[in-house]
Amino acid sequence: MDRILIVIALSLLGLSGCTKNPYKPIFDEIQYDFQTPSVYEMSNRHKRIHVALDAPDLTLPETSHRMPSLLLEWTEKPADAQFVLYIRFSDSFLIERISGIRTDVEFDEDGRGRAFDTPIQRGFIRTHYTIELVDVLEDKLVNQFQGASNYAIEAPLVKTIQENKRLLRLAFQDELGVARYQVLTEIWKKVKTEYLSDLQVTFGKQTYQLVSELEQEPDFLAAFDLLSENNKAAAKKALKVYNDAMKRYSPENSDTDPIRKWLDQGITAASAIANSEHEDRYPPE
Repeated sequence: MDRILIVIALSLLGLSGCTKNPYKPIFDEIQYDFQTPSVYEMSNRHKRIHVALDAPDLTLPETSHRMPSLLLEWTEKPADAQFVLYIRFSDSFLIERISGIRTDVEFDEDGRGRAFDTPIQRGFIRTHYTIELVDVLEDKLVNQFQGASNYAIEAPLVKTIQENKRLLRLAFQDELGVARYQVLTEIWKKVKTEYLSDLQVTFGKQTYQLVSELEQEPDFLAAFDLLSENNKAAAKKALKVYNDAMKRYSPENSDTDPIRKWLDQGITAASAIANSEHEDRYPPE
């Protein structure tokens, strides 16, 4: 009786060994990078952009605005540009405000503070500007922006009206260059985020977890390497590799169900990339 039980136990162990999954796949991530076109439709002839500043007293900041989402080259020569971003400044003017009191604090050698009030005149240096983005090839205004900026100034308040006017006008002249350059700096910051947004493409990505290697099926590695090229043309080739491999595994053979499932995942990913409505961010050279 003991001998029979031992034989039965060994038989069960043999069966369990046969049903164990023999596949040890390696999974890895595939990423497809794509881009959607700009709001403003551009042709292959649109290659360069130039910034034109209409303000004789100002110069453009040296900070570059090179950005991956703008598929145009910057040029300092207007004649070479197919787009021009015009920055136009109006003459700044003085806006007088209600006079007030400025409270200052002085500290002595012992660190004790003393507050005292100073009567002051207050005003703004107001500067209006216009931004125009022009398609030179099509002789078309792409977009236009208008704005104004106030730069606060102050001057001493004395007893005579004429002297007060002179002092406030003097403060206006002293701060005029700083005020206008500050406006230009604010505009320059918005070039990326606002003024050229109609010309910028939008980037996106799709990610997939797929079998990159399987000892029993080398075509997984071949297809994965193709998908790693990160473009639709390579994805079409990978799709064919997956489909050809799938033909070798019959649905009636349940032992290969895991392989069929992983191939099907690859087919789904490759098909989605190959048939994407978007453009490749990194097209094949």
